Amino acid sequence: FGLVAVKNVGEGAIDVIIAERRNGPFTSLFDFCERVDLRKVNKRVLESLIKCGAFDCTGEPRSRLFAALEDALDYGQRVQREKADPQLGLFDMGNSPSVVNTPPLPQIPEWEERERLANEKEALGFYITGHPLQRYEDVLEKFTNATAVALKERQDGEAVRIGGTVSS
Repeated sequence: FGLVAVKNVGEGAIDVIIAERRNGPFTSLFDFCERVDLRKVNKRVLESLIKCGAFDCTGEPRSRLFAALEDALDYGQRVQREKADPQLGLFDMGNSPSVVNTPPLPQIPEWEERERLANEKEALGFYITGHPLQRYEDVLEKFTNATAVALKERQDGEAVRIGGTVSS
């Protein structure tokens, strides 16, 4: 799914993400924040990426990633500053790994389905991993006699029963 469809993610951020992704897959939110230019991929971009499910491949629940966002940004900035520091330690040969410890993710429960879907809708403009009416599918099938798509096939004046959600 194209990153251009995610709200708050501009071309500059997309270019940075794609360029860094060529160096290998991102393994975690912290790895992502360590590797991308955080001047172009800011907090708002990361919030939208988490909400739409772009980090689901890490195996971590979206709620934990969202709660750890500030820590991940701080971590990424510290690691990037350390890498950019021209001063090396007395015994450092320039090839030792970063000494900044990755913060732990908060142990909180995953968002409920309704919240997860609402966040997807906010970030993408539509639902991608489900639909709020999916759990009412049996009830809708029992009490409706048409779908919104099939309305145009009905005759004028014919009574129909449809189900849906009120969005505004």
